[in-house]
Amino acid sequence: MGKTNEFTRISFIYINRSAEFVNQGCDAIIFTFVENEYYILFCEMKSEFPKEKEYKPQFVNSLCFVDYLESMMQRHYQIDFKGFKKQFILFYYSKENKPMKNFGAKHKAVNIDDKYKVRPFPQQYFENNYISLDDLVRKQ
Repeated sequence: MGKTNEFTRISFIYINRSAEFVNQGCDAIIFTFVENEYYILFCEMKSEFPKEKEYKPQFVNSLCFVDYLESMMQRHYQIDFKGFKKQFILFYYSKENKPMKNFGAKHKAVNIDDKYKVRPFPQQYFENNYISLDDLVRKQ
């Protein structure tokens, strides 16, 4: 019998680490309810602002994983995610030292496909490196 304190990361179910484009997922997927709306937040964290090819496959693969979860929930429990708003959020550290009160044109959303966009959030945008879920889903 195996050790009882071992577990397999759920990402190993849908990620093939040896396959190009299917070898990574995003850092977190959060299912939440804010102000009478359901959300699925796809979150990725980077140490600096990355190139699109460094994060886009992670969001796409994680979207596929959520599609899989929805399929399982629909088949076994007749629950779907149709009412959930999906948001793709890229947190990163910016080399600018001052707090950012306004993203401006420098931090525009990037398309994942023709339906979804990634919203970049530099670390300096948050006071004390904190943002509430309420603020996160409202900030466009």
